Amino acid sequence: MRSITRSTLRRTIPLALLAALIGSFAGTRADAAGRPVVVELFTSQSCSSCPPAEALLGQLAGEGREVLPLAFHVTYWDHLDWRDTYALPAATARQAAYAKKLGGGSYTPEAVIDGRVGLVGSDAGAVRGAIATAHGAASA
Repeated sequence: MRSITRSTLRRTIPLALLAALIGSFAGTRADAAGRPVVVELFTSQSCSSCPPAEALLGQLAGEGREVLPLAFHVTYWDHLDWRDTYALPAATARQAAYAKKLGGGSYTPEAVIDGRVGLVGSDAGAVRGAIATAHGAASA
């Protein structure tokens, strides 16, 4: 009988886990209508207009809606007296890519809904309307 070495286990266990993971999704149907709408808020600690948008994002997260809320702190406010301790260059680059894709500028607070529409993140009516539209598009 052949003995199992640590080297063999190190190679086999990850493959077995991957196979189990793939197998667990085999019976799952990809259903766009069941997926959450992604709401990306571009914000900054230095932005005086951002707290209402951040509160709205928190409300959306707490309502049990089919929403995946994400907050990205941008770096372009860091030239002021306060440096945003959460700001990341990658967040600023992500927002710039959306500005190019969607044909707008970069500002805070900006909410991007499902990567398709950018709007003022503190405008609750517009944000909720865009989420409803995205849900409708996913179920169509």
